[in-house]
Amino acid sequence: MEPLPAHGPRLVPLRAHGFLALTMPIHERGKPFIDDTPSTGTIFTTITTRALALQEVATALGSSEDLERMAAALLPVAAGAVGSREGALFLAEPGGGYRLLCLYGTPDDLRAGLEESLVEQAAAGVAGASAGSVDQAGILKDEEFVTWCDEQGLQGEARNPYFEIYAPLRARDSVVGILALCRRFDGRDFSRDDLRFVEYVGSASAIAVSRHVLERENARQIEMLRALAKFTGEITATLDLNRVLATVANTTEAVVERDRALVALLEGGALKVRAVSDKVTVEANEAEVLGIADVLGVVLRRRGRLHVSAEHVAEEGLAIPDRDVFARYFESGEMQSILALPLQDEEGVLGYLVLESRNPAGFGDADAEEFLGILSGSVSVAIRNADLYRRLPMVGFLAPFASQRRRLHAMNPRARALLLGGIAAAALFVAAVPLPQNAVGPAVVRPSEILPVTALAPGIVERIYAKGGERLVAGSAVASLRNTESSARLAAAEADLKIAQRRAAEASQRRDPAEAQRWSLEAQNLAGWMAYARSEEQDQRLTAPVTGSILTPRIEEKVGEHLERGDVLCEVARLDPAHVEVQISEEDVGKVQVGKRARIKVLSFPNLQFRGRILAVAPEAVDLPGKPASFRVTVECANADLALLAGMTGRAKLEAGSSPLLWNLLRPLGRAIRMKFWI
Repeated sequence: MEPLPAHGPRLVPLRAHGFLALTMPIHERGKPFIDDTPSTGTIFTTITTRALALQEVATALGSSEDLERMAAALLPVAAGAVGSREGALFLAEPGGGYRLLCLYGTPDDLRAGLEESLVEQAAAGVAGASAGSVDQAGILKDEEFVTWCDEQGLQGEARNPYFEIYAPLRARDSVVGILALCRRFDGRDFSRDDLRFVEYVGSASAIAVSRHVLERENARQIEMLRALAKFTGEITATLDLNRVLATVANTTEAVVERDRALVALLEGGALKVRAVSDKVTVEANEAEVLGIADVLGVVLRRRGRLHVSAEHVAEEGLAIPDRDVFARYFESGEMQSILALPLQDEEGVLGYLVLESRNPAGFGDADAEEFLGILSGSVSVAIRNADLYRRLPMVGFLAPFASQRRRLHAMNPRARALLLGGIAAAALFVAAVPLPQNAVGPAVVRPSEILPVTALAPGIVERIYAKGGERLVAGSAVASLRNTESSARLAAAEADLKIAQRRAAEASQRRDPAEAQRWSLEAQNLAGWMAYARSEEQDQRLTAPVTGSILTPRIEEKVGEHLERGDVLCEVARLDPAHVEVQISEEDVGKVQVGKRARIKVLSFPNLQFRGRILAVAPEAVDLPGKPASFRVTVECANADLALLAGMTGRAKLEAGSSPLLWNLLRPLGRAIRMKFWI
């Protein structure tokens, strides 16, 4: 059967900014066209493909500042250039192992297995030890790989690596990674030119990968240095020993990854836990509570740095001091690794900084050793300074000032200048700006005037219109009187008036002028007396003389009582305006002046302020037992709604001039000095 005619090489779009030509013509059905005798067109296509591939490799290596993104851009180019559809990039680890960094073209169901495959890591190790690229068959024949598979119990296909070729990325005689590719998609083996191209790509990629690794490591070290500087600044910001220990325990996570940290100081020949991360208070038996007492005993006997993990204890070949102690410690709790750093200076051991982690491989970073040494040294210095400072005399008095001074020096210069300027402005305000001053004292509401309700005419109390304590408006009725004799006299006078008027009219008709004049004068006298009697009847209605409240209790019991002219029925207290009596001490009364403003609050209305003016200052003090003499100051307050009632109590503030706040604070001391020392 004749193969289908080829339609020439296809250009497959690989990236957004370029194309990659496949190395072979492809049929429409996707099968390769195999021609043992390469034509001129095939050779030209191969050369063009490799040239474009090298350009794509250069573009991929410079495409991103991030190592993962660069690897993701490189793999499709390198794999496509040699006819592979799958590839991977392994990154060399500090311990000599390899970590899978990026995959390309691998099915999703295989990715997780490849990322955790120990066989792939071992195959990458074999490639890293070789001088050039190595294929799958070469890896399977490697003695170290075979020995490792035997130790792991791997047989048959379980030993086979997934990828076909592994090319080391070598830079300056060191391998920084491994480029792995699967078989060609056409089923053919990689040619010598393919391997040379892959090795060349590996050499070019090694420089870029090495640069990225160095940049990442430098960034990590800079970050650790910043964290260490911040940590050192925090533990030296105070000289209080307890605060230093708590800060050390809680801030070590910024420098090294850990799950718990504790500080144990050497006291009485034993290590005593003084601070634990994420704990405010530490018990006296904290080591027993945490289950670490026996471990601290081993640490103290070792007298040096100690790093033990559950994996170390499980390996019989390692020399672990007091293996049983650590085995019980790891089995009884969730922590799986521990690192004890001695805290010591030229005077001796102060204690230990103990770091714990749930990760069995915790504290295994060799690059962090230098930082851990600096960390333990900084902690030792901070603890020694705090301990020496604690022994100084008057440390309790000087500690706040020293702490504030250190905080001030640690501030940004601009922020420090603003703070000092604010403090100076505040001091000037307190010392020079006069503020209103008040004289304060207890207050009692009194009526401004007490007026009697008197009878203007004699009579019997017939009706009462108000009760004791009731609020009245000026002119409102209080009671009415009844006088029967006055009413009878008024009726008789009315009858006599009519008789006198009739007789005066009859005399005029008889033309008797003398008689008519006599009766006319009589009628005028009777009319005048009747006007007086009627006014006396109007006086029988008693009204409130002012707006206020009735002070007389049980006024309604006076119904039926006879009152003579001028007798008092009740008393009305005038409460608009109300007078408030304020007791002001003799120390403040000298600044109180008539006419100044005053504010009053009473217990009945704590949310309201009643304002008024000072009306009078008593000329004589009132002596209270056991208290300084005080003067009664009367304040007049408007009370239109009669909210203030006589007898209400509260507090009053009276205007008493103005003076700076500093003088107000120092005035009692100044008065005492002036009264004690004077000539």
